[in-house]
Amino acid sequence: MITLALMLVAVSVSAQDSYSEALKDYLKITEKQASEKMLAQLHQLNPMLFEYKQDIDFNQLASRYVDEQLLKIQAEKVQDMFKEVNVTESDIRQMTALMATPQGETLIEHGDAWSDQFEEILKEEMEEPLKSVFDGTPISSTVVANSDIPESYARKFMQYFEDTRSMDQFANAFSQPLKMMGIEVPESLLEWMKNNLGTLAMNSAYGIITEDDLDYSANLQNYDFHHKIVDATVKMSENVISMGMDIILNYIDWMKGQGVSVSKMGEGAIESFKKTIEVE
Repeated sequence: MITLALMLVAVSVSAQDSYSEALKDYLKITEKQASEKMLAQLHQLNPMLFEYKQDIDFNQLASRYVDEQLLKIQAEKVQDMFKEVNVTESDIRQMTALMATPQGETLIEHGDAWSDQFEEILKEEMEEPLKSVFDGTPISSTVVANSDIPESYARKFMQYFEDTRSMDQFANAFSQPLKMMGIEVPESLLEWMKNNLGTLAMNSAYGIITEDDLDYSANLQNYDFHHKIVDATVKMSENVISMGMDIILNYIDWMKGQGVSVSKMGEGAIESFKKTIEVE
């Protein structure tokens, strides 16, 4: 019986490892931009977190961490979210294959470029609605579609926006910092976002995301596993801040293992990161 139990444990561990490896392959393709942004953030955090030593190249260590450790940590953090919506290892591998095609890679590349642009435009466009909310006055601003956008593009983009649950993802990313401060997003603001975010996204996407990209995304809707992975992605967006903080804490522990000492300011930052995770 003991031998059988040990065999079952070994099989279970092997299955977990295989699932994690599949996730790493998927994230390597789809989260390339996130990895680059994390590296830039670690470069910025290094002077605050660690005691300066002339013979240590902190940025080189940060690059090594991203190259050697980040995908592993990301996979560990998100695999429960994928399993919660019944994403199988086969689903992940099939989706990875589709996103590794030239069309898939272009869709990811254009999607990342659009996301950066949309982020900047969203900051500007949200100023007036947020001011109205804090002043206690009705939100009067409305986003109008750019006149140069063809009807066929508008139709396809709005379907893409719905299929990828982009509204849910952006709303989650927007509301998390407010919730951490104990502020609930007012219904009037959520309603404004629901009515205007799609048009604002389309205006910023036109000229970046092509109709070919939108056609390829529409084709993905034919696969059941794609819908499950979209749901898992939304779950990731619900936990993006805590995952980021977890990764930074893991990075600090890894740096300690490389002989780097945490500064007094770094110790304070660690406590702040931990409290942030607890609040979320």
